[in-house]
Amino acid sequence: MKSKSSLVLMIAVLLALGTVGALAQDEVDELTSRVKTISISFSGGHYSGTTFLDLPVVDQRAQLADGSNHVTLFNGESLDLGDSRPENGFDAPAKEIEPGEFYGMNISFYLSDSFHIDLNASYSRSRATLAMDRFEDNVFIERVYGEDLDSWYEGFYGQTTYSGGSVDPSFKSYMGGISVSYDADTLKLFGLTPYFGMGFGGPLPMGGGMSGFRSSSRSGGSSGVMMGGRQAAC
Repeated sequence: MKSKSSLVLMIAVLLALGTVGALAQDEVDELTSRVKTISISFSGGHYSGTTFLDLPVVDQRAQLADGSNHVTLFNGESLDLGDSRPENGFDAPAKEIEPGEFYGMNISFYLSDSFHIDLNASYSRSRATLAMDRFEDNVFIERVYGEDLDSWYEGFYGQTTYSGGSVDPSFKSYMGGISVSYDADTLKLFGLTPYFGMGFGGPLPMGGGMSGFRSSSRSGGSSGVMMGGRQAAC
């Protein structure tokens, strides 16, 4: 009976010690993994714009598949440019993002004085426009931009639904990412602290973001990603 009591007492002591040890370990983990500082910064500026679709004029020797030479307008309509260089019509479409504004925010979670995890997001807005070469009697006449294209659609293609599709007046894009960084305070020079890190991010699929990005394909071309033809993201 006495041995049973001693055994029960020993088990109780071990359980108590185990509980105390677990609590102490939790306290140590909490102290070592606690976020020391949170830093929030904002940014903004102006970007110069870019071209995200730029196709050349169809070569007279090119062999185009039916329906492959088209461009999707900003209003969702698909404009078929024909299976050869047009005698009267448009060719060589290009889509451009005009210069605009951007705004950004960065949140840094400092796990130590130098090591931190960053979350960042940005928003930009501008206009996106379409431009194409105008041909008459198989002769290049001029480069037509944006809203000026609307006056030619009905005469060339007999369609009024294309009007308004040459411009996206409220082009928006959203970006986000996460990174891990280390501030090299020992290399600080003239008040500037370099940092090293790595991360990943990209466009965020939000409503209205990246509007106007469509696809256009033309077989027999030479630019873009070649997979049995020309594929150009636009």
